[in-house]
Amino acid sequence: MRLGLSERVAIEAGIYRRDSLTKIAKDTGISRKSLSKEIRQNRTLAPAAKFNGKDCRFAAECTRQCVCGDFLCRQECVFCRKIDCRTLCPAYSPLSCMRIQSPPYVCNVCQLRRDCVCDRAYYVATQAHAVAMRRYSESRSKPQTHGDELAALDKLVTPLIKKGQPLTHIYSTHRDKIPVSERTLYRYIDAGMLGVGNLDLRRKVSYRQRRKQKKAIDTITNKKFRETRTYEDFLA
Repeated sequence: MRLGLSERVAIEAGIYRRDSLTKIAKDTGISRKSLSKEIRQNRTLAPAAKFNGKDCRFAAECTRQCVCGDFLCRQECVFCRKIDCRTLCPAYSPLSCMRIQSPPYVCNVCQLRRDCVCDRAYYVATQAHAVAMRRYSESRSKPQTHGDELAALDKLVTPLIKKGQPLTHIYSTHRDKIPVSERTLYRYIDAGMLGVGNLDLRRKVSYRQRRKQKKAIDTITNKKFRETRTYEDFLA
């Protein structure tokens, strides 16, 4: 089930009401498992400020020396560039909070968030929706055929194209064996994913590349903005 912005706004409102995930899931009409996945996938992460690049909660006030065993060194280990003190120090405590590992998986209503030094996570409906839409768009733009399936497609299509058969004819004849649409086949060839290129398509090389239509602007040359307007509107 793909969630819309209205469902995500309802989820955010439920979190701020301190509702349980079960209640939020019931109110929004989605399963609790899907709700949990939605929050964890699309929450906004806010990394904590790290002292000298060290993600240890004690780094700012740490004065430990010789953690590596070099007792001739007088430099504080937190500033050492040779060895990462986090791999040796027994007092190392990462800037991670266990609260965001359990429901509701975010810090929206946490009472400790003002003074917290750990990495944070927030669920903001508009940002969550933007992240989800971007992920969906990227997944749609990537090739959906991989590995053996793509190799089988190449083995079927490439020899026929090299024999001079039009792609439209190939697709109509072998439609039951081709797992993608004819348009996708053209995209795969254009992207160089098959053993043939655009030059092997006799008709395509003569086609002029389409230009994207520019969005109409409300100017004097575009009269659509004047539709439904009356003389009284002009006088007003």
